[in-house]
Amino acid sequence: MALAAWLRGHSFRGSVRVQATSAADMRRHRQRSLERPPGVASTYAALGLHQSEWSARIPRGRRCSGAFYRPEDSTVVVCGDTLRDLAPRRITHADNMLTTIGITALANIALPGASLYVEYGEGQHRLAEARRREAEHTLVHEFVHALQHQRLGLTEAPRKLTTDEVEARLALVEGDAAFVSWAMTLSRRGSRRPAPRASSAGFIVGLRESLREGAVSEGLPHEVARQLSFRYGDGLRLVSELYRTWKWAAVDAAHFNPPSSTSHVLHPMRYLDGAKPEAIAVPPVRVLESQGYQRVGTDTVGEFLLGSYVSAGGGGPLAARQVGGWRGDQIRVYSSPKGAPAAVWVSSFADGEAAVTAHGAIAKAHARLPDELGSQAMLERTGSRIVVARGVPPDLHADLRSELARLLEPAPPSEATP
Repeated sequence: MALAAWLRGHSFRGSVRVQATSAADMRRHRQRSLERPPGVASTYAALGLHQSEWSARIPRGRRCSGAFYRPEDSTVVVCGDTLRDLAPRRITHADNMLTTIGITALANIALPGASLYVEYGEGQHRLAEARRREAEHTLVHEFVHALQHQRLGLTEAPRKLTTDEVEARLALVEGDAAFVSWAMTLSRRGSRRPAPRASSAGFIVGLRESLREGAVSEGLPHEVARQLSFRYGDGLRLVSELYRTWKWAAVDAAHFNPPSSTSHVLHPMRYLDGAKPEAIAVPPVRVLESQGYQRVGTDTVGEFLLGSYVSAGGGGPLAARQVGGWRGDQIRVYSSPKGAPAAVWVSSFADGEAAVTAHGAIAKAHARLPDELGSQAMLERTGSRIVVARGVPPDLHADLRSELARLLEPAPPSEATP
């Protein structure tokens, strides 16, 4: 706690408990953390990005490492192996080590089948030291979340958020904690705190690679692996840019005025310039409703999830970069008479050239769809706007194009776009 507070520039307002957990409990937490609220889940399903057959797992025999913060009772829950990794090589160093990371009550935690202090052979020392440092980073990261909860309103939201807003806020939260991990790395090299112009680019590259390797080892679906890279890697880049302006004061202010779009995270200057996403309203679609399609809701997909959409199935990072001209969207989600998801999705881009580039990326994504899904996908572009329909039978496409023609009309000029 002490190290997290010092690096983050805030003091704790209350105590934070530390609780050991098992691999089974950590697996259940990971699964819950990937379950999406109904509104968000329906958007992912309509875009074909839901992971129906995947579940979080920690393979049998694998070390259980990691931790998470539980705001309900201000508790950092830690896997047993992570706590064991914190055990010092010499018992005489115990007090200093425990004070450094702020876990003053660690000796009271029950770890079945293991003692708190471990003796290492010379051949094991380097591995043990690397694991100890990784465990310290893990604990400090979660203590930063506790600080966010106590000082920055971590769990507060004034209204129901769109999928785009949820992802943007999570990137700020995780990027903040990841930035402290980078600051912790610098402190080991003799720097008290990051200089405003210090570059975190190298740390971000290493962080992304670590996340990629973890995603592969756990068999994560493409969109989940990409989501983790966005929240931690792109979130850290946003926080780095904020820190360059007014240090922690700018980061704190962002928690109370969070980015309203993932476009702000992917392009930090859009957030710093105060740009806002273009408001788009997709009205109820008469062609679908006359055929018995039931309304599910509306949502904003955002640039990040659009990037996941075009990069799925082999599109890769290049495809995601081709939608960087995103300026706003709205998706209207339906359930077909057979219960399958369907959607009409209108997006706006910076200009006609940006829309042409994005249109090409979306067309390639549709070409990779299985035949049945591909035949039920429709794509139209006029000027800087694109309309996508999914889950709509081909015999309805002509009527749908006619009804949606006005949504492709150019938007009035705006002085501020993200």
